[in-house]
This record gives sequence, structure tokens and C-alpha cells, in this order.
Amino acid sequence: MRGLNAWPLGRAGRIAALLIGLAQAAGAQVPLGQFHVYDTRFGQLQVIGGEVDQILALMGRETPYTTLLGAAQIEIRGGFGRADETFDWVLTSVRSPPSAGCPWHFVLVKLSADQISLSPPFGHCLEALGEISVDPGAITLRFTTPMPVNAVTSFRFDGQTLSPAP
Repeated sequence: MRGLNAWPLGRAGRIAALLIGLAQAAGAQVPLGQFHVYDTRFGQLQVIGGEVDQILALMGRETPYTTLLGAAQIEIRGGFGRADETFDWVLTSVRSPPSAGCPWHFVLVKLSADQISLSPPFGHCLEALGEISVDPGAITLRFTTPMPVNAVTSFRFDGQTLSPAP
């Protein structure tokens, strides 16, 4: 197991990883950040744009994120990865106006040196993240506050398919 300083996720990533580890050890919610710039092993992710027409850029170049969601407010919530894999996971939250009901949802980004893949939007109205599990080739998120409008509170993404987690 590598120490936090050995993970190439940048200072913000090391702080987020430390907070996640502490929260999971205490059985509490996983604290998520609200970043507009986030360092990954593959370059800097950045939220660029105005108030409602933001894009997610990697090293200054637009990602497919905007094509998926259109005009949106984007926040980078945290990055996760395994030292033995050649990609990182980045969790983002998105607000796509205009929207009725609960406008916030999440999108996972799988980021490697030569590819970016995005999950479909998920977790509408869910806020409290209770557990993150990074397994070989996939990430699982379990939310602790189910809302009546969203029966699924656990999600697994392998870079191609988003599915309910057991």
C-alpha cells in the first residue's frame, strides 16, 4: 500500500483521500470537495466557463463532458484510483438548468493517458455519500440518504457500463 504522498493525485487529491479514509474508518459520510481545478496523474482537470455554460477541460482541452450534458454547472468532487491501475476515477456533480425537482446529479469520469470515458448521469437528488469502493477495473458508490424519487442508491461504473450495485 502506497502512502498518501506517493499517490500522484496532487495535493487536493491527497487531502480528499485522507478525508475519505478517516470518514470510512469512522463509519461516517464520505466528505467530498468542491474543486474547479484538480490534479490527476494524467494532467490537470479544470472547470472553465461562465455560471451555467461550464465545460470540463483536461490540460486546457475540452472533454466529451459538454456533449453529454450540454450547458451545466460542474463541480469536481474528488478523485480516486489504485496504484496498480493505469487510470483514475473522478467524481463530478452537475446542475443542468432548467430543471424541475432535483437538478443535481453525478457523473463519473474514467481518465487515462489516452482515453476519457463518462458515466451517464446518476444519483439525482442523492447527497450523502457513505462509501466509495475502488476495485480492479470499477468503482462503486453507495449513498446513505435515499430519496423517494430515486430507488437506486448504490452504483457501479466500469468505464463503460453504469449499473445498480448490490
